Amino acid sequence: NPNNSDVTGYEYQQKAGGGSYGSWTAISGSSATTVSHTVSGLTNGTAYSFRIRAVAGSVNGAQSDEATATPVAAAPGKPTGFSATAGNGAVSLAWSNPNNSDVTGYEYQQKAGGGSYGSWTAISGSSATTVSHTVSGLTNGTAYSFRIRAVAGSVNGAQSDEATATPVADDRDNGGGGGDRATTPPPSRPSVRISGGDDITEGEAARFTVRRTGGTTQALNVLLTVSEQEGEGRDFVATGNEGSQQVTIPAGERSAVHTVPTVDDDTDEPHGAITVAVETDSAYDTGNGATATVAVQDNDETVPAEPVISISGGPAVTEGDPVVFTLSANPDSIEEIMVNVMVSNNGSTAAGGQTGPRTVTIPPSRVATLTVLTEDDATDEPDGQIIARVLPGPGYSLEQSSAVATVVVVDDDQPAVVASPSRLTVAAGDSGRYTVALDRQPYQDRTLTISSDAPASDLSIQPRRLLFTPSNWATPQTVTITPHTTLPGPVTLSHALTGDGAGVSSTVTVTVIAAAPAKAAPQGWLTRLGRTVSQQVVDALRDRFNAPPPLPGLRLTVAGEDLTSATPLVGNQQALSKTLGFQPVTTKQLVQDSNFSFSPPPAEQEGQEESAPHFALWGQGAFSSFQGAEEAVSLEGNVTTALVGAEWSSQRWQAGAALSRSWGDGSYEGEEDRDGDLNSTLTALFPYGRYGLTPRLGLWAVAGYGWGQLSLQPDGMDGEYQPGANLGMAAVGMDGILLDGGAEDLSLTTTADLLSLTTTSEAVDGLDASEGNVTRFRLGIEAERPFPLSDGASLLPSLEIGVRQDSGDAESGFGVEVAAGLSWNAPERGISADLHGRTLLAHAEEQFREQGVALSFSWDPDPSNRGPSFSLGRSLGATAEGGMDALLKPTVLQELDDDGNGQQQLEATLAYGFPAYNNRLTLTPGLAVALSSTSRTYSLLWSVAPYAQLGQAEPWQLSLEGERQEDNNPDSSANHSLNLRFSLPF
Repeated sequence: NPNNSDVTGYEYQQKAGGGSYGSWTAISGSSATTVSHTVSGLTNGTAYSFRIRAVAGSVNGAQSDEATATPVAAAPGKPTGFSATAGNGAVSLAWSNPNNSDVTGYEYQQKAGGGSYGSWTAISGSSATTVSHTVSGLTNGTAYSFRIRAVAGSVNGAQSDEATATPVADDRDNGGGGGDRATTPPPSRPSVRISGGDDITEGEAARFTVRRTGGTTQALNVLLTVSEQEGEGRDFVATGNEGSQQVTIPAGERSAVHTVPTVDDDTDEPHGAITVAVETDSAYDTGNGATATVAVQDNDETVPAEPVISISGGPAVTEGDPVVFTLSANPDSIEEIMVNVMVSNNGSTAAGGQTGPRTVTIPPSRVATLTVLTEDDATDEPDGQIIARVLPGPGYSLEQSSAVATVVVVDDDQPAVVASPSRLTVAAGDSGRYTVALDRQPYQDRTLTISSDAPASDLSIQPRRLLFTPSNWATPQTVTITPHTTLPGPVTLSHALTGDGAGVSSTVTVTVIAAAPAKAAPQGWLTRLGRTVSQQVVDALRDRFNAPPPLPGLRLTVAGEDLTSATPLVGNQQALSKTLGFQPVTTKQLVQDSNFSFSPPPAEQEGQEESAPHFALWGQGAFSSFQGAEEAVSLEGNVTTALVGAEWSSQRWQAGAALSRSWGDGSYEGEEDRDGDLNSTLTALFPYGRYGLTPRLGLWAVAGYGWGQLSLQPDGMDGEYQPGANLGMAAVGMDGILLDGGAEDLSLTTTADLLSLTTTSEAVDGLDASEGNVTRFRLGIEAERPFPLSDGASLLPSLEIGVRQDSGDAESGFGVEVAAGLSWNAPERGISADLHGRTLLAHAEEQFREQGVALSFSWDPDPSNRGPSFSLGRSLGATAEGGMDALLKPTVLQELDDDGNGQQQLEATLAYGFPAYNNRLTLTPGLAVALSSTSRTYSLLWSVAPYAQLGQAEPWQLSLEGERQEDNNPDSSANHSLNLRFSLPF
């Protein structure tokens, strides 16, 4: 068949010989799976030509090539029961026909004595029912041998066994000696008698000899009645040979042989007999001997009926699953039956080695199964078939209608639709695009139809139908969707393939939003990410610029603890506590407070100066957060950066390069709950350098380029946008001491820098490209003048001013802030006091104001852990410390807010250390109070530790602290806690 599922049947044309084709004839019952048909009623020996075509409803397919065949009759079988009976110059032949309706006549061969057989001679007038023939003109006393065969048109059947007979002359009464012969007048009528031949076995012909007396000058027709013994199922005589029969005694002959053929059937029946009686007739007389009988022996033994084998197939299977056929015998056999089966397949469905001849054993009184494994390939193809045909074999017979079984093997490799991306977020009025392709090659053209659960007036899809062929199946085809209005929920686009595999589909979910916060989010978030990373790099490099020259060797700090100092771990209680998990370490602390540096020892060379350049490797981490707003979208994020650098430095210059890897994560919030998450990775390279104008004042510069990826995922969307991202930055600055007044004169310290950066993201489907620029200028000056007093005391006034300008595509503004402070320190008395205040003079928001004042006092006259100690702290408004640092340190100007304005805080602690246990221990009770505008806290403390000087580490300490905390909110209850602490270095 042409492998077209639309085929509904077949038609054929035929012509005889060189004639013309007739009309098309429908093959009754044919369908798409029909692959054979038999045309009957043809004339044997005539050449016929045929053509065939498939039809699909009213549509006719292309006709096939011409095929020609000539019907021939089946070769007749071998005549049985062949016998030859001698006569006077003649031999009578008798046989049983092979029961073949195609027989058109008979032929015989003869030979005399030991000679050779002559050619075959047709028996004139013979037909399928002819069972006897007399060969005349033979020589009496000569033995003749005969063979016979049936013919069907031009087809010759198998020849019979050989039969031999010797013709003899009749006895005649010639009278006496040499005188005149006395003649006896012939009787008026001849007398006829009959005799039977030897007993026969069924299948042979019974022979009866009819003789006459009297003259032989004329032929004599003798009427006979043939009958057989009846009852008990006997039935030997061939059809048409019972009842009234006639035998002719030829002229010149005194006898003739009449044969009664019998049938060699398969029926077990009692032995029987055939009786032939001469009927009375006016042409002859009958007397004694008018009846003769020949016994017939049955040659059929009672044998069990041969079982008939049938085969049936199971239900259709999916490729890869086994096909099971069931074979059964009827009637059941008491012995096992070996059945020959031929397995074939239509299509590439059977696994390797599963087709061809098979032998199935049916156990006694049971059925057997034949399992054929199928091939689970990955190729799209039409459904196939496994065909099992029972072949003839010994010990069983076939029922042709149930000798063949077919099981359909369903192909499971229909191509599936692959859509990318599978989720889209599109703003109303905008267009979104995705692509579709097939995941494997189809064996025929497939049409893809796209539908949605939204009305066409709300959502247009172009195109709605796509054609995939065996040649373009892997080429993505673009589908454009345009929502015309905001839809209440996500829309599902369904994709269905026609043809085999219909129903195989995939879906794309489209979320339509009124606005597209994703357009503002990537620019704003990426700009702030780039600014944060740039600030982290600048801060790290300024730390390198201001650090003293590195000592040879490795220095490692983890979570703020120096692990390369001379102090062993057992003596470093802080590091030991973090290592053992007694003091928690946050991720931010681990990243931000970890660093390393390595500097190889300088090569010892004669005459080398101390200021010779030296090499160093360094690394550190940074963690920062940012917040901001872009159009109607609020943004926030965290940035973690790891830096590794290498540099050369001398007394006046320092140059190197740093490689950074940054990870950012955060979110954005838009109107109407249009929110989403963002994250990014950024790798950047920053060459840098610094030149010292003086030993404590220098100019520095850094530039950098970064590349990475931004990921934006709107809420409710499985997929995400992943545009590439880039960063370019440059910064210059100056920092250090402008004027060094020492311990008794005025000192001026300054810091100034200018930072410019650009961030970009590439365009991807559904998201436009973006670009952001930021410029920042910072300037700060700090002045202080110490005044020595008597008894080692000192007074230190200070003044700080900071100026900042932010501009570009992120937060922008201008601010000026001033801070002042006064410190008094009297170490001999154990007294220290500080007073600090600051105020914001100018801000981008004119109404914005921020002030703060802080006072602290401490008294600890004893240089050990004994005696009295007292501390007091009082703050009003915002944080008082800062000035230059408070304005310049934040990433953005807006982080200086007035949330702290109006807050108050008071903290006081009083304690006294008593000697105990023979002056070896110090017992310290204490009292603490903390008051703020939001809460009150009261604490009672008690501790015991070995006696130690101030600044000396205590070998161990045991403390007990009870605390009560009250919130100013009347609805909140007080909290109580009791803490027991014990520390022991080991």
